[in-house]
Amino acid sequence: MPHNRKAQRGVRRKVILWLFAALLFVGSFAGGEPLLARLYQLYNDRSLAVAIERGDNAMLLRLLNAGADPNFPLDYENPKPTPATYLKNALHGPLRAPRVPVTTPLMLAVIHKRPDMVEELLAHGAFVDARDEYRFTPLFMALSLHQHAIVRLLLVHGADPNAQNDLDIPPIAWAIEVGDSDDVPLLLSHGANPNALDMDGRPVLYLATLLKDKKSIQALLHYNAIPSLSFHGWTVLDLVRHRGDRELQQLFAPFLQTEKGAMFQG
Repeated sequence: MPHNRKAQRGVRRKVILWLFAALLFVGSFAGGEPLLARLYQLYNDRSLAVAIERGDNAMLLRLLNAGADPNFPLDYENPKPTPATYLKNALHGPLRAPRVPVTTPLMLAVIHKRPDMVEELLAHGAFVDARDEYRFTPLFMALSLHQHAIVRLLLVHGADPNAQNDLDIPPIAWAIEVGDSDDVPLLLSHGANPNALDMDGRPVLYLATLLKDKKSIQALLHYNAIPSLSFHGWTVLDLVRHRGDRELQQLFAPFLQTEKGAMFQG
């Protein structure tokens, strides 16, 4: 008999737990996200992740209004579109010692190309310059994905256009590297350094010239990039002359003529 009573109590506990779980499950289909957010405050990372991955704006807003933390690190193991990821893939091995992935809801919204959710998260206090495990910001991810609207949103909300990271790649160098020349003028208009160096020590104007990125070259020159900056003894003008590309020579014509005039005067 005592054994039977103990078994019955165990069954009752299981039934109660199952009923409680069922109640929560039904609540999630009946607009009960705020309640779930309060009950699972410690697990709101997963709740926010689900809302962002589904593209469910209403669920995201309910969670945020219920107190979900817009800066809570998410349990997100997938690779993020950052220079660290690209370089790791290019090297076919670990870039550095393995690090614990760090992803915030804002990063996830950028990764899923959801500008409306990016704006909502920023309005609720998401850190615009949050850092991942290699100290890359959401701005890098938006540039990697050529998400012009999100790049603009991040910059308008104060994203640092000269953010430093563990690989010493400034956002403007990365934009040129991944072919996002449309966002180079936008970065420069928000204070990006036109004479920044990439991870190899090349001035970004040198990098744009090397890649024949004419749109970026025009933007950089408009914001007073210096063509006389050198890389391993070569200036941008040296590179232009060496390449013999007429279009590049036309872009740099005022500087080439000035240099030629200075040589004659000398």
